[in-house]
Amino acid sequence: MSASPPAVAHATGSAGTISHKRIVFASFIGTAIEFYDFYVYATAAALVIGPVFFPHGSATAQALSAFVTFGIAFIARPIGSF
Repeated sequence: MSASPPAVAHATGSAGTISHKRIVFASFIGTAIEFYDFYVYATAAALVIGPVFFPHGSATAQALSAFVTFGIAFIARPIGSF
């Protein structure tokens, strides 16, 4: 079979790099916001969420329950992207 590969238009000039830079910047901002969300939730899980949402257990059980909830959310986000 002697077929030549299809011609591909390549981006030339600054239009391709501006678009690429914009995508990288938007990805960085989105990732930073997501990890800030995890940071705030982990801090709240350590200080507030255990006693408020799991009041009938010991302090250790409250903390573990809050962090298990955090762990489920941490694992569920990538799984939800499929």
